[in-house]
Amino acid sequence: MAAKMILMLTGDFTEDYETMVPFQALQMVG
Repeated sequence: MAAKMILMLTGDFTEDYETMVPFQALQMVG
């Protein structure tokens, strides 16, 4: 659930980093 929220937030906040931000966030969350 957190990953989905982060993905949506990052996708809407930084479309340029939507590939790096969510990936790092996912790794952090586990």
